[in-house]
This record gives sequence, C-alpha cells and structure tokens, in this order.
Amino acid sequence: MKNSKKATPFKDAKIIKVSGLPTKAQVSHPERQSVVVFDRILLKNASFKKWIAQFRLALPVQAGEALKTVHRYAEVLNQLQTWQKQNLITQKLQFVAIGGGSVGDFTGFLASTYQRGCPLVQMPSTWLSAVDSAHGGKNGLNLNHTKNQIGTIYPADKIILSKELLLNQPEERLCEAFGEIIKICLINEPKLFTKIKFTEDFVWTNLEKFIAAKMRVVHKDPFEKTGYRHILNLGHTMGHVYESELNLSHGKAVLMGMVFAARWSFHLGYMSQKNFVALTQLITDMPHCELEFAKAHKLSKQKILSALRQDKKSVAAKEKSLRFIFVKKPGDVFVESKKVSDIVAEFERQRFHA
Repeated sequence: MKNSKKATPFKDAKIIKVSGLPTKAQVSHPERQSVVVFDRILLKNASFKKWIAQFRLALPVQAGEALKTVHRYAEVLNQLQTWQKQNLITQKLQFVAIGGGSVGDFTGFLASTYQRGCPLVQMPSTWLSAVDSAHGGKNGLNLNHTKNQIGTIYPADKIILSKELLLNQPEERLCEAFGEIIKICLINEPKLFTKIKFTEDFVWTNLEKFIAAKMRVVHKDPFEKTGYRHILNLGHTMGHVYESELNLSHGKAVLMGMVFAARWSFHLGYMSQKNFVALTQLITDMPHCELEFAKAHKLSKQKILSALRQDKKSVAAKEKSLRFIFVKKPGDVFVESKKVSDIVAEFERQRFHA
C-alpha cells in the first residue's frame, strides 16, 4: 500500500518590519522566557544598550566564525544550566538571535537542539543576514575550521527587521550584502537585477522582494531532498574557498565566487558575452568594495584542492565531484556536477587568462 503520509511542511516565519527597535512584546513569546544571544559590538549603540536591558537572560557574544564551534556551544549550554540553578529560568525558553550570520547560525542551532527544539526569533543586524542568512532555516557550527559541518534546518518563528539597527552599520557591510542580493536576483528576480542600486534605501525598500525570491526556492526543496535548493549556492563553491583561505568576509567571497562562476559559464559557452560583461562589470564596479582577485590568484593549486575536498556539496563519485552552479542569464541558472579536478583546472585557467 502506498504511503500517503505527507511530508512535514516548511514553516514560514512571520516577518515584522519596524523603523526603530521593536517593542519587547514584538520580540517576546506569550508563554516562554526569552534568551537573547546578541553581538556584543551592538552595545556601542546607546539606544540598543538601553533596549537590551529589558531582557533578563541576555548573552553577549563575539560574532564571527570562532563563535560557531562545539566548544562555544557547550559553554552556552553550561550558562543555561547555571541560570537554571540560580532560578533565573522560570519558564520554557525561546531563543532570540540579534546579530549577523554567525550569531544567527549559532543561535539557530542552539534553539533547534536545546530541549528538542525551542521557538526561534531572528533579528538581523547586518544587511547580509537581513537579506539572506536569517531566512530559510539553515544554521550550524563549523568543525575543525570547515564551515557548517554540523547543522539543522530549523526556520525561525519570527524575523524582525529593524531599520534603525540595519542603518547603524559601516559602509562596507552594505557591499557584503550585495553578494547575496545579486545572487538571488540572478536566480529568480531578473527584473530587479537590472534596477540594482548600491544604496541602503534600495536594499531596505526591496528587502521583502529579496526574501520572497529566496523563499520561493526554499519552498520547492525545503530540506534539500530534491537538489533544487542547491541553486542558492551560486558563487559559494569558490566563495567558501576564498572566505577560508583569504580570511575574507562571506559577502565579498561570494561576489568573487560569482565572478568565477560567470567566467567559467562564459568560457563553456553557457553565457553570452553581453550577459557576462553586464554581470562582471556590475560586481567589479561596486563602490567601497575592493575584491581580492590578485590575492586569490596567488593561492596554490594544493590549497584550492584541499579546500574543495572539504566542501559538503559533494556528490557520490569515484573521483569527488561537487554541484557547481552555472549562469546563462539573469533568471536562468542551473546545477551541474563537476569533478574537483575540473574546478581546480578552471582556477588555473582563470589565474592566467582572466
């Protein structure tokens, strides 16, 4: 008899968009205590420092990839137990992440595993996390300096977008967000791709469109069972290599990874010269965003090979292969399995011919 049980549906987060900082009621859960994990750098903002004092269980953390470790995860679990012994925890919990992608990843993993899962609120403080990482439910920890080897897919119950918080960032943070903005426009917002402006107003005005574009992909393959969701990794195969080996921000590394993908797509004949020039010029002409191509081309072949072999997007093969995302034009991207040796050979070609 055919199994008629339906798959668990992917839960959509409630999006709350506010001009200032949210009220405590907007953040809180009616039946649970909030544990707020936040980027300690936000304490430099006087209004945020006053706002966070409302929450009894607030835990400042140092943002960055060093946060996403099993060691830090264990430390926070121990802190929760200490609060319990001190009778500071009096109800079941919900977790609130306030920060960029690393804080969101870490807190999302914590919420998904503590007491078999607690409600989660994401409140991104960077444009990059507001556009991308706060949405879709992916979170996780790194293992031995390899990104996101331990993780779950656990969507937030609420995502709070605070204009005040997002506008309080250095200019380079905006540049980093455009790695994911350009990516999602290439995937399924081609009309918006032609209207891109490198301003905070453009991002804030179109934030819901970027989120909806990503979620259209997520809903077709919420738990990465069919492979469709892999198109969201456009620019990330080499992007993660650049990020780890050159110590770059995620956003800049993804921008460089997209240029790599565009050059390879054009070289293989998948992409027209017109579309290739439009995409690469858009990325390389971006203000306040110097990309490290010269430094990247100095990476050794062995470094690239070693980093790619750690990539979790591998597929079964005698020689390890990866799912690589190619571009034809805005609105038309596709996944193709490529041997690691093929990607390394393309890196060598671009080193001398790009």
